Amino acid sequence: MAGMFDDPEAGLLLGSRGDTAVSDPEAEAYLKFAADFTPGFSDAMSAKDAYEALMAGNYGEAALSSLGILPFIPNITRLIKPGKQGFDTRYLTRKEDSPRAEILTTKVEERANPSVPKVKLEEFEGRPFLTQYSDRTAAGGVLVDINGVPLRVDLRGGQGFMFENPGQVWAADKVPASNILEVAELLKKKYKTNPIWMPWTMAPSGGDYATMTGEAMLGYAAAAMDKKTRGELNKAIKDFIPDWKGVENPASLEQFRNVSGDVRKAIQNKMDVDFRNKGGLSLAEARLAVSDATQLASARTELKNVGEIFASRPIFDKSGHPTYNTGIPGQGIGTLDETLMAYDVLPVWARLKNVTDTRNPTNPAMRSLETNLTTGFIDDKLLRQIENLRNTGLQNPLLK
Repeated sequence: MAGMFDDPEAGLLLGSRGDTAVSDPEAEAYLKFAADFTPGFSDAMSAKDAYEALMAGNYGEAALSSLGILPFIPNITRLIKPGKQGFDTRYLTRKEDSPRAEILTTKVEERANPSVPKVKLEEFEGRPFLTQYSDRTAAGGVLVDINGVPLRVDLRGGQGFMFENPGQVWAADKVPASNILEVAELLKKKYKTNPIWMPWTMAPSGGDYATMTGEAMLGYAAAAMDKKTRGELNKAIKDFIPDWKGVENPASLEQFRNVSGDVRKAIQNKMDVDFRNKGGLSLAEARLAVSDATQLASARTELKNVGEIFASRPIFDKSGHPTYNTGIPGQGIGTLDETLMAYDVLPVWARLKNVTDTRNPTNPAMRSLETNLTTGFIDDKLLRQIENLRNTGLQNPLLK
């Protein structure tokens, strides 16, 4: 990537993405507000200097944070009603989940992150890419309320992880993270440029492995259940975590995070089956509560966010994610401005797997995606095929 920065990775620390300087009008107001109320700020930078630097594009989250400004940026609490918005029915585990899911309401206190630009696939012509599955969990905020019951679940994603973790484009367990970076290094060696990262959307149950789904169920139980029922739940969880401290004990959160994904799923299933009608959440409600609102109705294998892997950088031993401990170096770039499926950008794979409708791949084709880290190259031929899809919609009648 040539242009504003010789090293495209340098843009991350200079308030830019690629060749375009980031300029957010809201940030101007926030900086002006913060400068008025931050002790000692005027000693480091005058209001005039701050304004001129900001207008020149010389700011970023890292810069604001180093000045102690970010805590002054007000959070926005958003009310979400999945039933009103519409959601994939596979969030439900049984037919009787539907009435409760339809009236579910949640509140998310959003962190004040930089706005995410819309991008076109054409912008990445000449770049290799990798794609693999991603769950639908939300990032960029804290779940603070479910149906009027207060709780706190830190939402880390998911696809949005790449936009609020400077220097990282993805988090995964150590082995898959190492595999992704190894393939990215091979692609960079071949094409002389960092590869693009374009994860595709899993089925709604994909988020059950992450800690957030169970954290929502546990937090809700602690706040909503009576003492007797909480005791019954704690006894049940001790079958999986013998030294369980209890849902009302904050230390139990780390206990839940530290067990395996299979154990977490078993606990979630126990809470769903035995306690959803005793003051607890159903698994369907918990899945919806921690999901990215923009992905509630997404099709399986839908592409959404686009990032860049810094293939020459070392892996992060600590990602900061509560579930996925290893970070892949890189940056988020933007969100695709149209609906594309994984097989839309993998035409050779689509032919090999006899995919005729990229929105509804067959089970064998789906399995192939799930078990492989898939790569491709964005060239004129691929872009012309995508343009044909836009014009005809033959492979994907819902392509927008």
